[in-house]
Amino acid sequence: CPKVYNYRKVGYFSPGTLKYVNTVYELVQTFGSMKNWNILEFGAGYGGLSMIMSAVVQWGSYTLTEISGVILLLNTCIKYSSLKNFKTILSKDIKSDEKYDLFISEFGYCELDEKGIDNYMYVLKNSKNAYLAMNLWNKTSKKKIKR
Repeated sequence: CPKVYNYRKVGYFSPGTLKYVNTVYELVQTFGSMKNWNILEFGAGYGGLSMIMSAVVQWGSYTLTEISGVILLLNTCIKYSSLKNFKTILSKDIKSDEKYDLFISEFGYCELDEKGIDNYMYVLKNSKNAYLAMNLWNKTSKKKIKR
């Protein structure tokens, strides 16, 4: 039950929902329909992005990852959604040989320390495309991810 605000002409929305709508818009503008794509969302939170995205994109599969404490919230929220062709897994259980058409991370990947970034670099390397929203202040980490 997030706090919602009245956006006069369109109705009541939470700012988080509008952020996800904007992300989906950017994804579609950048990558097109993404139909039948194998998508991984790293640090999916409660699954809000996938719920909004499912109204627009007919993916092949969608994997939502989270850390152990947050995956309980994710699994609780997701069971009340109408998502299809998805799975939730712990971030540590991402298979090293799995290939993705799109790697998405909205502020999850950048929360890792340098060792964590190194540990999950294989996921980025195994992905054809990536959408990363980050607030990296550490110049070394920023260079490493860009490379």
